Amino acid sequence: MSNIKQGVSHSFKWFSFYKFFLIPVNIILYLLHGLFVINFLTNSFFSFKSAIVTDINYIFLSLVLIDGILIFSLLIISIFIFIGFIKKKLWAWRLNFIFLIIGVIGDSIAMNVFREDNVFKIITFGIFYKLGLTASLNFDVLSIVSTFLTIIIFGLIWLLPNWVYFRKRKEYFKI
Repeated sequence: MSNIKQGVSHSFKWFSFYKFFLIPVNIILYLLHGLFVINFLTNSFFSFKSAIVTDINYIFLSLVLIDGILIFSLLIISIFIFIGFIKKKLWAWRLNFIFLIIGVIGDSIAMNVFREDNVFKIITFGIFYKLGLTASLNFDVLSIVSTFLTIIIFGLIWLLPNWVYFRKRKEYFKI
């Protein structure tokens, strides 16, 4: 940490935990999640008979496909971030912000697509019920609205504090 400006003292405990625990665990989880998405999409697209294809929920499959693309992106980005953080590279610091944004979106989609007992779906259903809109409510609308609700809440809980934390530690990375 010799390239830190004089007089600036920031704690690096969260950064160490983030770099040496969260990023490697995320790499493993994204790999497993990606394999799950590939398996799910393979079974969904290739195991149906032509008569049943019309009953496939295309919005649901689209969300799964988007989630798969985001998870694959997060896997690649997290590998680069891990390497860059170890080498204290500025590009890794910048890439981390993209990682945080894509992570919030990807995790929100995954939570709302693959879990039926999701608390955000229950909250969304409650909001629709209170507004008297349950007649127009179906699985697609519930999934999409609860995904946006999850993105907003995760953004406030996870993205915002990490954004502030890492913005204050730019001087740690080589320019």
